[in-house]
Amino acid sequence: MRLCSNEIENNPNRKLLVFCILFLIYGLITIPLKLSFIPLGFIAIGDMKLPTFQLVQIFVVFPLVLMIAYYFFIRNKLINWKDLGFNFGNKGILNMVTYGGIGGVIQGAFIFFTTDHFILKNQIVLNFLEKCISAPIWEEFLFRILLFGMIEMLMLLRLKRFDKHPLLYKYNKIMWYIIIIGILAIMFSLIHGEISGYIVSFAIIATLIYMKTRSIIASIVAHSLSNFVAGGFLYLILSSIS
Repeated sequence: MRLCSNEIENNPNRKLLVFCILFLIYGLITIPLKLSFIPLGFIAIGDMKLPTFQLVQIFVVFPLVLMIAYYFFIRNKLINWKDLGFNFGNKGILNMVTYGGIGGVIQGAFIFFTTDHFILKNQIVLNFLEKCISAPIWEEFLFRILLFGMIEMLMLLRLKRFDKHPLLYKYNKIMWYIIIIGILAIMFSLIHGEISGYIVSFAIIATLIYMKTRSIIASIVAHSLSNFVAGGFLYLILSSIS
């Protein structure tokens, strides 16, 4: 597995600053909303109540952070869209979709058959929009791009002292990536309100998929498919067909 590209390794200072700023902006908006410091409630459309938090994330916060990234950083060539994961992966779109698809289905099946995670008891359309579209996009960008990128840049700066010792550099890099994956998995689980085995395992898989492809699209595909299978949407389709 190629842990990170030479381009990333050669520019950790600049990318660390950008990731820190974008993560701070995202966090300052998201955390108060997530902890209900700013009450949002629901938006009613007919009999369906849409969670305002998800709508704000996908239609306000996420686009706002992307616009800031473009206007201040991408336009000034400090980073590019590829640094933010917007690409078809290291080996093309087929490879990206394969990793994302297989990872998502395996994790979704694991959750579906081992936990009480069946969410199709009511509000099918609402649950689908939230679990398979909104959450996968903004959560993957926040965790797999901004947070992962920020910690990865810190790691690479720390590893510079081993530049003249290739074996020590490689060993320490592997150890640091294991630590990063663990930290992200716990943080991802905590933001969902609990330390849960299936959430931690998904976070590990999603991070590995992103590390392999360096594409946010792949981890979004994995996240969406995992929720699609685990939430019972696939089961609903197969049942209706049969």
